[in-house]
Amino acid sequence: ALNALVERAIGENFTIRSAWARLNQARALARKAGSEHYPALNGTAGASRGAVHTSGTTTGATYSLGLAASYEVDVWGRVAATVEAAERDVDVSRQDLQAAAITLSADVALAWFRLVEQTRQLGLLDTQIKTNTDSLDLITLRFRSGQVGGTDVLQQKQTLERNRGDRQQVLANIKAYRHQ
Repeated sequence: ALNALVERAIGENFTIRSAWARLNQARALARKAGSEHYPALNGTAGASRGAVHTSGTTTGATYSLGLAASYEVDVWGRVAATVEAAERDVDVSRQDLQAAAITLSADVALAWFRLVEQTRQLGLLDTQIKTNTDSLDLITLRFRSGQVGGTDVLQQKQTLERNRGDRQQVLANIKAYRHQ
């Protein structure tokens, strides 16, 4: 159940989605930086048609096609340094994503363990409230027969009400941890 919750949280978390987007962006920039190691080719194409009206009609068409190649010789290491910096940015983005996923997983696990703990606490409090209620009934019977004083009845009532209050707090905690 915890694994399913962690997978769901990672799949639906906006911080994780944004970290994935930053990682993809860094990868694209690294590919772009690496492309400077290869020659760049630029192509052009054009066509035009014209007509000249003088004593006779003359029409003509002009077509052009061009191809240019360029390459930067990396004498000073600028291209290599740019590629290395882009690769390091990819590593940083990957580590940011991993850190966000680990943090989110830890938060989900902590909330889940607290939920389990509070659920068990609720079970203990329910048992304690039943025991306190039974004790209150016995003390009340003993009070009516004159075997104990009124302070004993009041103390048991206070204990019972304190446990009921604790139960309400635990129920609120359970609701908060489920939401979390």
